[in-house]
Amino acid sequence: MLVVAVALLLLSSSLFFDKEEGEAVSVSAEGELSELCSAIDGVGRCRVMITYGEDEEVAAVAVLCEGADSVEVRARLNELISSLYGIRTSRISVVRMR
Repeated sequence: MLVVAVALLLLSSSLFFDKEEGEAVSVSAEGELSELCSAIDGVGRCRVMITYGEDEEVAAVAVLCEGADSVEVRARLNELISSLYGIRTSRISVVRMR
C-alpha cells in the first residue's frame, strides 16, 4: 500500500532543486505546466488541469488563459502540450480566462 502511495505521489509531481534555499521542492505537474504555458508570449495568466487515464497516462489537458482569443496562442499551447504528453490536439482544450 505504501509503495502505491509513493508511486502516485511521484507521478503527480516532480522535484526540482531550489538553488537559493538549497533544497528539493515538489511541484505538481499542473503547476509546472501552468508556469511553462504562462512563459509563452501572449498567454498571460494561466491555469491548467490534467486528467489521467489508465496506467496514469495523460488523457486530456484543459488550459484556461487570458490570451486564448489569439489563434497563435492556442496553436502554440496545443503544439507544446501535444509534444510534451504525446496526446492528440483534440484532447487539449484552450479556453479564455475571465
